This record gives sequence, C-alpha cells and structure tokens, in this order.
Amino acid sequence: MFIRLVLVVVFSCVLTLVPGLSFGQGAGAPPGAAKRDGSLEQQLLKWNEEMLAAQVRGDIAALDQLLTDDYTRLHAVGAVETKAEFLNGLKEPHFLAIQTSDVTVRVYGSTAILVGHALVKRVGDPDDHTTFMDVWVQQNGKWRVAAWVTTRIPQRAANRGAGN
Repeated sequence: MFIRLVLVVVFSCVLTLVPGLSFGQGAGAPPGAAKRDGSLEQQLLKWNEEMLAAQVRGDIAALDQLLTDDYTRLHAVGAVETKAEFLNGLKEPHFLAIQTSDVTVRVYGSTAILVGHALVKRVGDPDDHTTFMDVWVQQNGKWRVAAWVTTRIPQRAANRGAGN
C-alpha cells in the first residue's frame, strides 16, 4: 500500500512538472527573443527574401549588414567565396531575379537553417534551378547569414518538381 501511494505521488509530480519544462524549448533564449509561435521563422523567411532582393539589386550596403564578417558562400560549381569576394562580384549586376519555393526554417537557439529551392535568372545565362541551404546566426541580438550553400538541380528533376 505504501509503495502504491509513493508511485501515485511521484507520477502526479511528473505529470505536473514535465509539461512546464517543455523539454528545454526556449531555454536560454535571450530576453526579447521571438516566441516559438512561428514569428521568428516568418521573420527569417522575410529577411532571406530581403537578402535575395539585395543580390538582384546589387545592393552591397544592404548585404554587408545582412552577412557576417566571416560569411562563406559555396557555389553549385564548387567555388568557395568569402564575404569580400561575393560582394565584389556583385558590383556588376548579373541577377535578373531569384525566386524561392518550398523553404523550411529550423531554429536551434541562436542558429537557424533555411533549406529550399530557388529559380535563379541571370543576365545572359539560362535559368538555374537550385537547392540551397543558408545558415543564420544571431550575433549581438541581430540575425545575419553566416553561410550559403547551393546545389544545382538537373533540369529533368526541376521539371518534375514543378509538377511537369
């Protein structure tokens, strides 16, 4: 009888405490951080679109603010660029449009990973269908892009993904 009473008390405590712990979600979140109701994810999607629009415009000042100082870009052809190399390459406009789709956001504390598809239209080149992954980090309360990786999607697979 005593063991049964102890088990009931322990089980009741567990049921009371565990939901409040939320398994560490939001633990260590800085004051003023977005609640995990999707608002941070939506804001990251918005900032990502702003970054891509800045690339199309060749807006180096805006990109300088959105990219970390140690930003690394890995192109689909295997080329690796630093922030300075990437920004220098945008002095002559070569993007007509960058359209994203199927973008997912995963937040891990002060790091977020965005994965999606992009249709890249360039001046004088055929359209490029890619899969991308960019890594956002929170530094001094501001979210910035630390890395961008792109993989080319073969045309046949791109057509299948577009419902063709």
